[in-house]
Amino acid sequence: MKRETALKIIKANKILYNEIARNFSETRYNVWPEFEYFKGYLHDGQDVMDLGCGNGRLLELLKDYKVNYLGVDFSENLIREAQSKWPDKHFKAADILELNNLKEKFDLVFCVATLHHIPSDKLRLQVLTNIKNTLKPDGKLLMINWNLWQTKYLKYIIKYTLLKLTDPDKEENGVLIDELDFQDVYIPWQKKYQRYIHAFTERNIAGLLKKAGLEVIKNVSNTRNIITVAKVKSEVRSQKEKV
Repeated sequence: MKRETALKIIKANKILYNEIARNFSETRYNVWPEFEYFKGYLHDGQDVMDLGCGNGRLLELLKDYKVNYLGVDFSENLIREAQSKWPDKHFKAADILELNNLKEKFDLVFCVATLHHIPSDKLRLQVLTNIKNTLKPDGKLLMINWNLWQTKYLKYIIKYTLLKLTDPDKEENGVLIDELDFQDVYIPWQKKYQRYIHAFTERNIAGLLKKAGLEVIKNVSNTRNIITVAKVKSEVRSQKEKV
């Protein structure tokens, strides 16, 4: 995918989430069962970044731990929703592609239902590289992405694959089908809005993590999500320590 197309998709996603922020926030209040995979990595005193924090729902998981929390999201309106729910916590509106502007280092970076909204392997790799650079030497990336390879969503993968092959000049949400990558789909929210999502496989995620200098600890899927835990590769960590 061309960078200009990818940036156009990201801009459209930001406009979308700013527009639906309040209604979207009202649908995001439960802690997913998959969060249980991450409890063993949580300890008091950690510095934690919640990347793509939305309305701060992750704090329901963290409320029993004394951690230094930073929630980051590109949607200013979702940040306002988060701040109103958790007025004593620290939130920041920022671009996921520009994490190098953050001076803080983190023990844990959560990335829940966020990376699959980033178009193109190149930008996804940039995000993961930025995350790696924000991690402390023994830090961990804790990530969840939707598993679209299931009955509920498989129809979208089939639809956009067929469109790329048979009707590439068709336009979807202001983007030509031909400009999308395979495994890129648009999934409606409340029937009115179209959200860009990349249909990851475990193998896709593992390959990106390796390129970004991250080592997989856990990478498993269920009928809802792909759950991933990664750390900085040992050789990369040694180089950081020398510096």
